[in-house]
Amino acid sequence: MSEITEKIESKIKTINELFKNNKFKVPFYQRDYAWKKDEIDDLWNDLMDVFEGYQDSHFFGQIVTYNGEDVQDLIDGQQRLTTSVILMATIHKICGELLSNALNEDPKFRLNYVRKQIKDALKWEEEEPALRLQKVSSNNDAIHEYFVGIFNGYTELNENNKNIEPVKNIKSAFDGFYSRINGVLNDYNTINDRITALEKCFTSFADNFFVSVISTKNADDAFVIFETLNSRGKDLEPAEIIKTHLMSQIAKEPDKVKTEFSDKWNEISEKFGKNSEKLTKFIRIYWAASHRLVSSKQLYRSISMEIKSSNDTKSFLNDIDRVVDYYIAVDNSNKGGTKYKEYINDPDLFNILILLRKLQVTLHYPVLFSMLLNKMSDEDMKKVLFKVLCIFIRRRTICMYGTNTLETGYASIAEDIWNQKIVTPTEINEEINSSLNRNDVEVESSFTALSKESANGAKSWTLKYLLFKLYQQSGDFIDMRFDQVDMNKFALYHIGNEDDTNDAYFNYVSNYMLIEGSISPLKDGASVALLKSSLRTNQKLGEFISDNGWNDEFIRERQNDFAKEAVQIW
Repeated sequence: MSEITEKIESKIKTINELFKNNKFKVPFYQRDYAWKKDEIDDLWNDLMDVFEGYQDSHFFGQIVTYNGEDVQDLIDGQQRLTTSVILMATIHKICGELLSNALNEDPKFRLNYVRKQIKDALKWEEEEPALRLQKVSSNNDAIHEYFVGIFNGYTELNENNKNIEPVKNIKSAFDGFYSRINGVLNDYNTINDRITALEKCFTSFADNFFVSVISTKNADDAFVIFETLNSRGKDLEPAEIIKTHLMSQIAKEPDKVKTEFSDKWNEISEKFGKNSEKLTKFIRIYWAASHRLVSSKQLYRSISMEIKSSNDTKSFLNDIDRVVDYYIAVDNSNKGGTKYKEYINDPDLFNILILLRKLQVTLHYPVLFSMLLNKMSDEDMKKVLFKVLCIFIRRRTICMYGTNTLETGYASIAEDIWNQKIVTPTEINEEINSSLNRNDVEVESSFTALSKESANGAKSWTLKYLLFKLYQQSGDFIDMRFDQVDMNKFALYHIGNEDDTNDAYFNYVSNYMLIEGSISPLKDGASVALLKSSLRTNQKLGEFISDNGWNDEFIRERQNDFAKEAVQIW
């Protein structure tokens, strides 16, 4: 290795400056394009922070190049640059789609100007484009051909590239950006507003994302720099960096204040067993409740932009100290339960919280934090949390929707509670209903095909809870809460066995019985076991089976009855 006496340049450039004045190629020995949804999500969240004004600019990381010829070899940073080109290709495509609408000259000019800037920067039609990807093999350039083709509308895979992993990753990234950008544009009603939003999306990225470019004319030096930059130990958790930032805000306070802060922080940290990952998760929930929902990677930056004084720091610490014990008591990932019952005095409220815990429901925590910090009464919190429980059962367990809408929806509602835009449980529940609930027709229809395998949540506990509430409708467990029944003394068994039941119906909710663990349907048979049970629902079902048998038609009929009762219960 030579001494580092060769000329090494280090400059900060915008994405636009980077591509306009340089040409890069990915050497054959570099790994192929590999970014997937998580990395795309991170980039998109950072872009939206700039787009929405939460930060003026974003540092996108460093790239290292070996400038041996006119075209620079990318030694580090090719994933970022490849993704940057894909994002701009997506914007270029959407500009073209908007141009196809009937527009007057000004909107056309604006869209064409964005397309021109992208074309001038990326030069994809030239023999040496701004970025050239590596070949699959010496005679197979399918990766770069697809990469360039996305600018000309060739986004679908074909026989030559459908099995090439980096090509599939490029398509996935392109499709992901396409749906996300259109999702933003759909928030605007007029074509002019959509064009303005698209222009802002482009400039937020091209002019406000910065990279640190380290270039050398000596290949050995480039690899030394690359190894140095990438040989660091495990990244710090956001909670650890947040603590350092908060300490910097009280640096001018008397030693007594700094000691009190440090002691309180350490007490909170110790409640998570000094586990920084769990502490980060907790702080992220608080931030979603009081400010906005951000990813863990965005958490430090968001907090550092808002907490800028000693008073801000004290308020932040006091807030998280007020909710930490409650959180420990009810969070799924911490050992709470009855040990922490002193923090939850109302037995009905405790029941709902512990039931949500057993069902592994956590996305409502920002709402819980906002209510606690606004000192809502147990009675009011109970009404809201019962609605949260019903939403989970209807939306997630029965209708099987994903969690993204719940997370963003609850965070938005929590912010409104925090800012006192909605104050009473009626107002909060109305907002939950309007943004997150599913209608009775959909819930009833979805329940008719609900099985243990499809029910989201902790499968056995979810099914036990569903049957407990359905049995209550038939006269069992009268005036009893779920937590007042030792459910460990009850077992779940199929009514119809695998040999006699159609596979499609075997795991339907209606083909299960909730029965005392001391009774064995496997030994006695379903009808005998049901008749031995002390539960009225089981006895009636046992009598029915004794007289009529049990078949697929009866499973469907019972399931339809359950579906009608479900919309009344939840």
